[in-house]
Amino acid sequence: MYSETEHQAKFEAKMRVIGESAHEYFLLLLKTKQRYWFQTVRGVLGLSAQYGNDAVNLSLKRALYYQATDVTTIRHILEKKLYLLAPEPILPKIVEVEPVMSRDLRYYAVVYDAHSLSSAA
Repeated sequence: MYSETEHQAKFEAKMRVIGESAHEYFLLLLKTKQRYWFQTVRGVLGLSAQYGNDAVNLSLKRALYYQATDVTTIRHILEKKLYLLAPEPILPKIVEVEPVMSRDLRYYAVVYDAHSLSSAA
């Protein structure tokens, strides 16, 4: 039985073999998926055996850019060879405190009344 640090060190070394982006991705997983990082790393290692270290490393670089921590997303990046494309800009997230209505609600009442009057004629 491994202690937590020995277990992490073992898989950190395997991720370093894949590449620098894979190592950075491993550190991201330790921060974001503290209890479930192992499942994701195991999936990444399987993808590395299937697609090769270079393709997986580039895919993880893209995944890091978008903060994607799901193995399915990484698999899609690999299958569609999205790692060859330049990353799209991340749009800023604007949170409206109170949504702005472009029209006052009375407008719809007037339009509805006009429509019902023209139908009655």
